[in-house]
Amino acid sequence: MALLGSGARLTFAQLYALNYLSQDMVDGTEAIRGQANTAQSYKTVVELVLGLIDAEMRVLTARRDDLSQTVSQFKRRTETISEFLTGSAAELEEELTRSRSEERETLTALEELKGRMRAATTFADPLRQRVAALEGTHSRAREEEKAAQAAVSLAQRAIKRAQQQPGTDPVPRCPSCTQPLTGRIVPEGVCGLCLCELDPGARDEVVQAAEAALATAQQRAIEAAKAAGEAQDSLAQARAELEERTRLEIGPLAGQIEQLSAAHAGARTRTGMLERQLDPHRRLLELQRALRAAEEELRGVREDIKTRKNLLSGRQTTLAEIEEQFAAIIGGLSLPGEPGARIDHNSLLPKVRAGKLTKVGHGVRTAINVAYRMTFLSHALVTGATDLPSLLIIDSPRKNVGYGTEDQQLIARLYVHFLDHIAGARSDTLHARPHQVIIVDNDLPSLPAQLRRQMHTIELTRDDPLVP
Repeated sequence: MALLGSGARLTFAQLYALNYLSQDMVDGTEAIRGQANTAQSYKTVVELVLGLIDAEMRVLTARRDDLSQTVSQFKRRTETISEFLTGSAAELEEELTRSRSEERETLTALEELKGRMRAATTFADPLRQRVAALEGTHSRAREEEKAAQAAVSLAQRAIKRAQQQPGTDPVPRCPSCTQPLTGRIVPEGVCGLCLCELDPGARDEVVQAAEAALATAQQRAIEAAKAAGEAQDSLAQARAELEERTRLEIGPLAGQIEQLSAAHAGARTRTGMLERQLDPHRRLLELQRALRAAEEELRGVREDIKTRKNLLSGRQTTLAEIEEQFAAIIGGLSLPGEPGARIDHNSLLPKVRAGKLTKVGHGVRTAINVAYRMTFLSHALVTGATDLPSLLIIDSPRKNVGYGTEDQQLIARLYVHFLDHIAGARSDTLHARPHQVIIVDNDLPSLPAQLRRQMHTIELTRDDPLVP
């Protein structure tokens, strides 16, 4: 079966609605559709069974609708993006190419300078190592000089102590009982504590030893100062050489590297900015390509639809035949008020001059609905060229018409005309197609005896409610 516009497949309920005219549908707004059928799906079913359309046509139509919607969406999106774009995409692409070229060139030059810097740094490493070694030697010489100066100071203090007369200074207090001793007279050359006579020779030996130690310390200090000075000179010379090398070779390279790094960073920033500016242009270009592809496919689908329509050229002929049969049936019913019943070409549903079937009474509405189904059934029996069902079940038409005098006359005409029409269609056709018509009603109107003999009547009662 053909696909519907929404992509759903036809169901049995949608097909069954053509076979069974229920009481609710008889009295409904547009009748015959039923809850399972939308207006579009019902039209599809009728077109399929009448041969007015085929599965491929439905697929092409659905594809055309999808492509039309896609094209509309693409157009809206391209228009929306175009409103916010500034500048030309070609100009931006050209500027982006220049920016990328500049970025590559600066990166190449930067890598070359970094390589030269690494080479210059490697060449200067012996000088750095020499400066580091001399700094260590100078540090150690300074420490040695400080130690020699400390030894000289210590030796000088020892001489001063040795030259001083021991015990000549009065002792103010007793170191044992802390009593004051200031009143004592201490003679020269004796100990100030015990008042014993001192040995001058011992003092001279101490002084001589201290002086010898001082001379040694001074000699050591002189040598340490000389070594420190030499280390300082060597370190200064090595630093001067390293600074000169840095100034002549490494310094210029470092400045050039800094400039190229700034230039490369600027080019990379401009490239990123241009790419962000070009992104909506590129998306727009992709949308335009997709739009052109969708429009091209849509044109092809429309051409295919035209071809299929030419192959289904019998559409108007079939509709004209059905309309002619429907008009003949309606004309034979002599509907009160002459509502002008016809078949709408858009929905393929019955309508009246005033519009929807709700504009006429229940009895006329029921007659129009039954006549509409009679038209399809008779067309199926007469032509035999469609897949219209040859089974028709009508539920309670008399109840929906009413029980007034005019209503009784209308339902009688409906039954008579219906039976005559089916009998005539059956006798006129060359196709021996099986068919069956079932009418379920509360009772039958007054009918001629010959018509009653054409019917197979089954009466169900409370005592005998089952169909034999």
